[in-house]
Amino acid sequence: MFDSISRFRPNPKKQNKIPRGIDTTQRQFETYKYLYGDAPSLSDIFDIPNRDAFEYCQRISHFVLIVPYTADHRILAERIFTREGISWSLLGDCLRQDEHEDFIVAANTITQETLPEVQLADIEPIAFLSNAFRHEGGEWIHNGIAFTARIRDDDVNEKLQRTKRTRAQLIDLETPSSSIAVLQNAEVLKLAQSYLESKGRGWIPFHDQEISRNARYRHRYQIHNKITKPIMRATSRYVCEHSLGEVTKKIDELVHENNPRSMIDVACGENMLCNTKAEKGDISVVVGNDISWSQIELIKQSSISTQPASSLIYTNHDATNLPFTSKAFSVAICKNVLHHMPSADAARKLIDECIRVSNRAVIIEVMDPPTGHLGSRVMYRYYLDFLKDAAVHFYSKREFEQLTENEQLSDRFHMSTIRGVYQFAVFDS
Repeated sequence: MFDSISRFRPNPKKQNKIPRGIDTTQRQFETYKYLYGDAPSLSDIFDIPNRDAFEYCQRISHFVLIVPYTADHRILAERIFTREGISWSLLGDCLRQDEHEDFIVAANTITQETLPEVQLADIEPIAFLSNAFRHEGGEWIHNGIAFTARIRDDDVNEKLQRTKRTRAQLIDLETPSSSIAVLQNAEVLKLAQSYLESKGRGWIPFHDQEISRNARYRHRYQIHNKITKPIMRATSRYVCEHSLGEVTKKIDELVHENNPRSMIDVACGENMLCNTKAEKGDISVVVGNDISWSQIELIKQSSISTQPASSLIYTNHDATNLPFTSKAFSVAICKNVLHHMPSADAARKLIDECIRVSNRAVIIEVMDPPTGHLGSRVMYRYYLDFLKDAAVHFYSKREFEQLTENEQLSDRFHMSTIRGVYQFAVFDS
């Protein structure tokens, strides 16, 4: 593996400038490698005899490959015609440097450009790629990330038939890697095949229905963010024991108590916490994760900053099965997620995952609203009836205490607000 990546060793006869945006994107690439430390790295070296071809290579610094798969384990790929017949290429392209494009955003966009309106979920890195191109003493390196992603659509073949001028096609997972063309595509396919062995054919996760609901009612969340939230925040200080601002301040204290280097909001939803932390710039790595990509897009659009923070990364994982390395984060925040879990066992698994990936895990869950004050009952109906919140089970004070009983529990308390009683559990390892 190369120890200095996306750099150019210039030919003394011709000095080249590094394109704008490479430094920011490279920092993001290194952050991905840190967070997903178990994913393998693949590298290769290519001698380029032609100056024009080498200069073309220099226009690119970072790229993505993506292996979208269906529930029955077919893969969306592009066909390439050769003298030997049809070969296959994985979907991929370079990142837009002038827009500081995020790797996972690029993976989504590339898939959409190949097959418009396709819906992806569970987008996960499976390999880090590095290709070195050499010409007359100069060297230019392309760094990339290979992702897998679950296609949520049931009618992919119909969409392919309706789409004009696409080379895309669904191929069997067992397609021999020898029929895959282009650089490291074959190795990535092998990794994708191995990855999917752990997932049964036809398997659809419990959160899939919630993803559909979030996408269907995303316009209501826009209204909620622009109108309801500011009103609630302004009036909350006069209504209950604690204002929503005090809750935010308390979360901020819990996050910053031990001078964190990194943090994750494991199910950020429409919460702007990650955006705020990244824009302040006092935490090196900030990750906003959510199973619903439509929620992440909503947060990105709501950002006050015109330029994305280089420290901020969005991810798209099931919070009960996070693919990050253990203790990757200084702090993990998990707010109002437990009531979305299909069972108490799943809720405990979520808490365990938060503890595993962080040195401090902060679990925040609103107390069972029907047993609370009038404001909590009103907000309960608002979230269920207007925002179509996919609530399964809210936990009483006693149930929450039982759920959070753990040897690493360091504090437990509650705060009464206009939205209801927030229950806190803090775990330090």
